[in-house]
Amino acid sequence: MRRLEPLSYDHAIFTNLSSEHLDYHKTLEAYREAKALLIQRAPLSILNADDPNCHYFASQAQRYVSYGIETKSNWQARNIRESSTHIDFELFHRDSKSALDIHLPMIGSYNVYNALAAIAASYHSGLTLGMIQEALTQFQGVPGRTQLIQREPFSVMVDFAHTAPALEKALKAIRPQVKGRIITVIGAAGERDPGKRFPIGETAMRFGDLAVFTEEDSRSEDTSLILEQVAKGARSTGARKGKRFWLNPDRAAAIRQALKLAKTDDLVILSGKGHEQTLERQHETLPWDEVTEAKQALKELGLD
Repeated sequence: MRRLEPLSYDHAIFTNLSSEHLDYHKTLEAYREAKALLIQRAPLSILNADDPNCHYFASQAQRYVSYGIETKSNWQARNIRESSTHIDFELFHRDSKSALDIHLPMIGSYNVYNALAAIAASYHSGLTLGMIQEALTQFQGVPGRTQLIQREPFSVMVDFAHTAPALEKALKAIRPQVKGRIITVIGAAGERDPGKRFPIGETAMRFGDLAVFTEEDSRSEDTSLILEQVAKGARSTGARKGKRFWLNPDRAAAIRQALKLAKTDDLVILSGKGHEQTLERQHETLPWDEVTEAKQALKELGLD
């Protein structure tokens, strides 16, 4: 839509490419070309070498540096160690004579990629590696992104993942830290690419244990019809309604339903809304804060 044409910027960061906004772009190739407009305009692009589209964006860049884990890169993470509270890894860079130890006080293996991109952008903006290393140790994460609300007797987390690939990454990342079951609360937006709905249901069942499918900005569409499309994806895995997944069109009620299902050592992930401050329905737009709603629900149920 060329909204950024009046702006100039120093860096472009490419993280990954997956099916998104196809209601507008129609094809993944057209979506990729639109993203390339940002790469073409940046004096320096910072590209994820582990994404299969890296070579395409490299061909569009004026100049670029790479980052990654699996692929040899200008900025590379090795010896990654995860725990229930943090991630440690060794950073290798051509300007450094030895590996730099990086400590991230957050969870989710994909955050290693986010950290690498931020490290590269900061360094090429003039910060020293020592300044970057120190700043990362203090970073508590972005609100609404794998934001932990409660740890005991079960964990509750708020995350923004609203597509199947993002949900898969989130569930895979948290699985090693969960002793019990993962219970997902998620929906699919109305007036947006309907092709995302089936995969969301499928992914929630393949990588989680239980799910409550609910509203997520239904807008002019019937929430129940959206949820049926999500449920088809869940059923494709052999999961049964009322056994492993439920449909609850009211998000506040869905959150409470999921919390009631949770047992000791389980994790409830409230996915799709993250940091957003509104919930759009057919005839109204409600103020909404997922973290506040989760805390209120826990208090009502005597689980805080």
